[in-house]
Amino acid sequence: MSRKYNTYLDRNVNIELFAKSLQRDLQNDNYKVELTKFSKDSLGSNSGYMIRLEKNSKFRKIVGAREKFEITIEGDPNNLDICVEMEDKSKNILSTTLTSVPVGAMTFGLGTMAAVGANLYSQKRLKNSIWNRINENIDLNNFA
Repeated sequence: MSRKYNTYLDRNVNIELFAKSLQRDLQNDNYKVELTKFSKDSLGSNSGYMIRLEKNSKFRKIVGAREKFEITIEGDPNNLDICVEMEDKSKNILSTTLTSVPVGAMTFGLGTMAAVGANLYSQKRLKNSIWNRINENIDLNNFA
């Protein structure tokens, strides 16, 4: 999985409201979203939220280009750690390449290269979109 971390300091974020507003925002953007609260200790004092999301459609299933992310939110209102993990795309790139073989063969490989490039661009664009939504929701739930 591809991972990226970010720490938000001195923002006084209501973590529960942030997680729920991010969940709602992603659902409005046609992601399948699952929000789970977790605790790292038996007292429940070190808790956080896990958001699992998937961008899926019939076309994405056919070409194997489903986008799956996990967002982990931990810390306290003034020291918030967020990690976004993206599913390893090597399987999706391979399946996109395999579905492009007939086109690639007819165009001497250009179709195959274009399909792989488009898949990589789509992955970067979606990851940037997730971080933009996180930053917007941090700003909305900042009570400092």
